[in-house]
Amino acid sequence: MKIHWILFICLLFSSCQKHWQVAEVDPESYRFDKYNKVKADSSLVAFIEPFKQQLDKEMNEVIGEVAVPLIKNRPESTLGNFLADLILSQAEKCSGVSIDFAVQNYGGIRVPEVGAGPFTKSKAFDIMPFDNMITVIEAKGTVVRQLCNRMAQSNGWPISKSMQLVVDDGQLTDVYVHGEALNDSKTYVFALPDYVANGGGQCDFLIEQKRLPCHVLVRDAIINHVRELTTAGEKITATLTDRIISK
Repeated sequence: MKIHWILFICLLFSSCQKHWQVAEVDPESYRFDKYNKVKADSSLVAFIEPFKQQLDKEMNEVIGEVAVPLIKNRPESTLGNFLADLILSQAEKCSGVSIDFAVQNYGGIRVPEVGAGPFTKSKAFDIMPFDNMITVIEAKGTVVRQLCNRMAQSNGWPISKSMQLVVDDGQLTDVYVHGEALNDSKTYVFALPDYVANGGGQCDFLIEQKRLPCHVLVRDAIINHVRELTTAGEKITATLTDRIISK
């Protein structure tokens, strides 16, 4: 059973103000079906039901159409490419500056696949259930190289089409941004989830870097982007484009 209605109810009360951060882990799932003998509290069920109905209506809204299945995989994947590209475009809109590239940490994507067909708002919550914010960072090429080394060691994270990594046996050999070799002395502007910007995924070298204003949840960026595609008469799609070349 989906937990969306529980999250919605939390939002109705001011005491529920925590912001959860996704970790770079792949936890096991445990089913609790064997406990179904516990009797439901009818008064609690009655109290929750109106909120559940309201949330179900909102979450089941179809906001787009997926043309082909989007798969999560390494070192590159269609789901990862789709997310990294939309993070870049939405980061440009919220920051008002040109973004050189965008990154989405692999573990932050919480579904293995998005199937073809209607895309509801609930699917955005499935992909990104935590309140990760898009963070825009301005840093030298030396810092970008550290980030790319980390991605190479992790067998690849989703990156936008403006970037390309060449990896040989887990070691970074080349980095290209906008088709040009990474310049260690040049300043780059890039977007990624605040989990990574705040040191998650062993990226503590990003913590002290300059940040530009951008206050959009990754989940909301997904919803906004899908709505924009629909308005333009386009479907959700992505292809593999050799963003990470592994030798």
